[in-house]
Order: sequence, then structure tokens, then C-alpha cells
Amino acid sequence: MRATFLALSALALCSCNVVDTRLPDGGRARYNCTNSPNTFPVKVLDKAGLPAAGATVRAVNAADGRNDTLTTNGDGVATVSEILGPGTVKITADLGGSLAPEAAFTFTCGECDCACSPRELILHVQ
Repeated sequence: MRATFLALSALALCSCNVVDTRLPDGGRARYNCTNSPNTFPVKVLDKAGLPAAGATVRAVNAADGRNDTLTTNGDGVATVSEILGPGTVKITADLGGSLAPEAAFTFTCGECDCACSPRELILHVQ
């Protein structure tokens, strides 16, 4: 009796229609992310240690070259966006030909957004 039950159970399982839920590219379904990209502050200080309004900040993803050029606001702050992608993002600042030493963020990205380390950078123009 037990053998008959097992055989019928196996037959029933084999006759079930299994739906293939893989995407055409073989991947899995993506989340619908509704949040806007995160931004991370870069503060630029002039030679006197004051906020450097109007400084040019350049951010470049070291792995693939994606980049963005920003201008600091009146508080000397520019915001770098996670749209540059995961990995190391090198940051430079220029204030009227005076440069700050290069610094870097590391973006670690998940399904919907990125985290940044460090959370902010302060660059001092030389």
C-alpha cells in the first residue's frame, strides 16, 4: 500500500506544470526602486580654512571612468551622487588654480541604493 502511495505521489508531482520564472536574460526580477539616488557631501575649504564657494569638484569612478563635475555652494559643499556606481570614486577640488590633494569615497551598492565610506569628505585647497 505504501509503495502504491509513493508511486502515485511521484506521478502526481511529475504531471504538475512548472512555470519557469527566469527572466529572458537568465537573471532574476529587479526591485522597483522608488527612492532617488543618495548624495554624499564633499566640503572644500580654502587656504584660510574657510568654506570655498565656487570651487570645482570632480568625481571619477576609478573602475569605469564615470564622472561628474560639480561646483561648491556658498557653504563650500558639493554633493556627489551614487549614480557614479560602486567602487572607489576619486575626488579632486580646484579653487582658482589651487588644488586640494586627491581623496576618495568607496561606494558599496545594493539592489536599490549605495552606501558611502566615509560619509563625507573635507578637502583643503593648498
